[in-house]
Amino acid sequence: MRWWGGWNVARAAAVAACGRRVMNFHHRLHSTTGIGALSALRPAEEKAQLFSQLSEALFADEAAALSLSLPDISDCVVSVTGAEGEAGEPQLSAEACMEVVLDPQLPLSTSKGNEQLNEEQLQTGSAVCESQSSLPSFSHAVEELSICRDGGDAATALATAVRAFMSSDTSVMNRAASELILAGSDVKALFPDGTLCGIRMEHKCMSQCDFSTLSFLSVYATEVDFSRSLFYGAIFHDCVFVRCCFDGCVLKELRCSGNVRFEECSFRFANIELRLSRADKSTRAKVMFDRGDFDLADFSGSDRLPARCFVGCYNTEIAAKFPPTRV
Repeated sequence: MRWWGGWNVARAAAVAACGRRVMNFHHRLHSTTGIGALSALRPAEEKAQLFSQLSEALFADEAAALSLSLPDISDCVVSVTGAEGEAGEPQLSAEACMEVVLDPQLPLSTSKGNEQLNEEQLQTGSAVCESQSSLPSFSHAVEELSICRDGGDAATALATAVRAFMSSDTSVMNRAASELILAGSDVKALFPDGTLCGIRMEHKCMSQCDFSTLSFLSVYATEVDFSRSLFYGAIFHDCVFVRCCFDGCVLKELRCSGNVRFEECSFRFANIELRLSRADKSTRAKVMFDRGDFDLADFSGSDRLPARCFVGCYNTEIAAKFPPTRV
């Protein structure tokens, strides 16, 4: 009888816990936060047109580089039937809706630890903000692109539009658009001058991109997905990367100068061949890896980095040819 009574008590507790979970789910489902997060996934008509124009320009640029001719959009016949034709918008799956409702995107908040930067980092951040203020808005950049699309300045206008899109405001829609438009692209071919200067990127997806030989000058990136990208011969100068993902990246012949900081970044399975300038070797280290994850990373070919370059990093014991701890 005691066993049977204990089983009933346990069953009642489980039913009560299940009921609480259902009520909590119902409350979160009908909360304004969840509704706002769902509405953020539906782009405005004007913004959708901007995404479409930028995507079309990128396709045209890639086709021109490959000497291919794209078909006219008027020749493409798209048949829309059923609910899609009435709604006029892509329908989200139930799983995607629940994921957004239960895990709404929170606005970026600056932690106290991140606020306590040294004087050099503050100067770098101010330089980034000053450079960013000179960038045109995304809508203005796309308008300029559409105007000079058939002219000789199309490449410059496209580079300006891509820069503006990289530094566009943080939202679920912009991150999804960056994953569809920029992910997997040859970024180095988009910038004729080979530089990415004064850009502040937040919550963007730029995975599987080719940044080879590209110079990052005063770039501030927060929670950007660079996974499985190529950085052959890239240059980082006065850059800050916060909670960025470099998993599976190839950072061969990566050169760092000035003050470069990686804060809470992930380098799982990354191939890191980092080289410092001669001036940085003779003086104090100006490259800082703060709380980085180097799970199964490979440091083959890297310079002998001082131990003070790595602060609070983990999984270094399973990284191949990790820089010596005594230099």
